[in-house]
Amino acid sequence: MSAADRNKREDDLSALARRIADRVIRTGCYYEMEPMNPYERHIIHTAIAEIDGVRSESKGDGPARHVVPVRPPT
Repeated sequence: MSAADRNKREDDLSALARRIADRVIRTGCYYEMEPMNPYERHIIHTAIAEIDGVRSESKGDGPARHVVPVRPPT
């Protein structure tokens, strides 16, 4: 994967994280994302960490490990 491809993938994943975080904040419901590799999960966790009103967890094992954005308890 070239550096340009990697940057595009990072941008796409960050945008996806923001859209899903907005949905979680708006609805109050968690969202189970598709399974991802550790690098992609890291990008999602980093993007969500910058957004107030939502946090993320990883769930599952091995190739089924995925990110779950949730609203933090109040």
